[in-house]
Amino acid sequence: MNVFVIPSWYPSNDYPSTGIFFKEQTQLLARNHPKINFGLSVWGSHEENLLLHFRDGLKVLQKLSLNKPQKCANQLAHNCIEYYNPAYTWTRKILHGNIGGIIKANWHNFHGYQNQFGRVDLIQAHVSYPAGYVAMKMAKKAQHPYIITEHMSPFPFETFIKNNKQISPLVREPLELANRVITVSSFLKEKIQQSINPSIEVVPNFIDENLFTPNTKQVSEMTFLSIGRLEPQKNHNGLLQALKILSNNSIRFKALMVGGGHLMDELKNQSTQLQIEGRIKWYGELNRTDVANLIRASNAVILNSNHENNPVALIEALACGKPIIATSCGGPEDIVNDNNGLLVNVNDSIDLAEKMIQLMKTYDEYNQRVIRSDFEERFSSKVITPKIVKIYQQVIHEYSNQVSGRNE
Repeated sequence: MNVFVIPSWYPSNDYPSTGIFFKEQTQLLARNHPKINFGLSVWGSHEENLLLHFRDGLKVLQKLSLNKPQKCANQLAHNCIEYYNPAYTWTRKILHGNIGGIIKANWHNFHGYQNQFGRVDLIQAHVSYPAGYVAMKMAKKAQHPYIITEHMSPFPFETFIKNNKQISPLVREPLELANRVITVSSFLKEKIQQSINPSIEVVPNFIDENLFTPNTKQVSEMTFLSIGRLEPQKNHNGLLQALKILSNNSIRFKALMVGGGHLMDELKNQSTQLQIEGRIKWYGELNRTDVANLIRASNAVILNSNHENNPVALIEALACGKPIIATSCGGPEDIVNDNNGLLVNVNDSIDLAEKMIQLMKTYDEYNQRVIRSDFEERFSSKVITPKIVKIYQQVIHEYSNQVSGRNE
C-alpha cells in the first residue's frame, strides 16, 4: 500500500514545533506498518523566508531576491520519505495565499513519490485547508481516493466564515467530497456535522509510547507543568492568575512553562506583577526528548485552553503516568476521566486554582500504572495505527469497487 500524506503545516527551523505531530504520527505509522510506504509532502509552510507579508514592503522584495531553498527528499525510514518542494505563501485574501503554487509543489512531490514507490493508493490530508483542498484537487485529477484528518481548532477558523455565516467552500468542499473524514475528537465530529454532513469516524491522536514513559523517582516539591505555545488560545494569563491564588494561600509549588510564542514577554511581565516570578521557570520551545523528561520531572500537567480538540500534551502526560488538569473546552472531555485527572471551567482561574489544590490533596490517589495502562489502551501508536490502516484499506476497497462499477 502506498500512502501520500499532505500536512497543512509542518516543522521548520523557524517554527520547530509547528505540526510536529503530523510528522511524528506518519513516522509511527511507518514504524508499526513496515509494508506500507508513506510519502510526506512538504512545501515550507512555516519557513520565514517563504512567508510573504505584503505589509512588510521591502522585506518581501528581499525574500524574493534570495535563492529559494532546493528541492529535496529526506529518507526518514525505509518506508517513509519526506519530499520537499518550496512554495511561497501569503495572505489568503490574494489568490487564496498562492494555493495554486502550493498545489504545484505537491504535484512535484507526488510524482517523486510515485517514481520511487509506484502508484499512490490513497492520499491523506491533515486539516481541510490547505491540505484537504490540495488533496481534493489532486485526487480528482489523478483518480485516487483521499481522506481528511481534521484537527482545526476552533472549527472553522474565523477566517473561513463568510459574511453570511456560511463556511467557506475552501473548507466545506474538501470535507464534503472526501472519501472519508476522520476527526480527533467526538466534539469536533459534532461541530462539523452541525453544518457539513460527511461520513466521519473519530480516531484520537497518538504518540510514541517508547519515548513518553513513566519514571520511578518521586518529585519532592509539587510541580505543575504547562505545555503549549504562548498564544491567546492557551490562556496562560488565566493560569498565572490561578498560580497567584495558590501563592496567596501559602501553598508550596513550582510551575514549569514549555512553549514559545509572541506572548512570552507579556506573560513574564504579568508573573512579575503578580509577584510569582520566583515560582515559575520558562523553557521556551523544547525538543521531544526534553519535553518527555520534563513531564517525568513534574507532578501534573495543566492545559488551561479556551478551545482544544485532542491535545497531544495531555496524552503525553498520561503516557508518563502523570495526572492532568484541563478545561472543559471540547476535546479534553474525551481524555480526562476519574482515574487520571480533573476538568475545570473555561476561563475560570478560581476553579482552576481550586482543582489544583484538590489534586495536591488527593495526589496519592492517582496510580501511575493505572494512568499509563489507560493511555496504552486508548492513545498508544500500537492501538491507534491499526485503526487508521483499517480505514485506509476500507477506503481503497470502496473506491476500487466504485471504479469497477463505472467501467462495467
